[in-house]
Amino acid sequence: MLVALGSGGSSSLDGATSVMLRRSRVFLRQVVNLMARRPDLFCGAIVLSCLLVLAVKLACR
Repeated sequence: MLVALGSGGSSSLDGATSVMLRRSRVFLRQVVNLMARRPDLFCGAIVLSCLLVLAVKLACR
């Protein structure tokens, strides 16, 4: 029998999952706020991540 995902509400989640989801939302909210305040820092992190991926890709040929 299939049950819709949203039909159970929060009662279908156990306590640990609920806490983990709450912490993830708080973390994502903090990241979004940081991106809004410091876009240069965010762009720099993206560039460094791309360079790291490129370096690993070229080194593992």
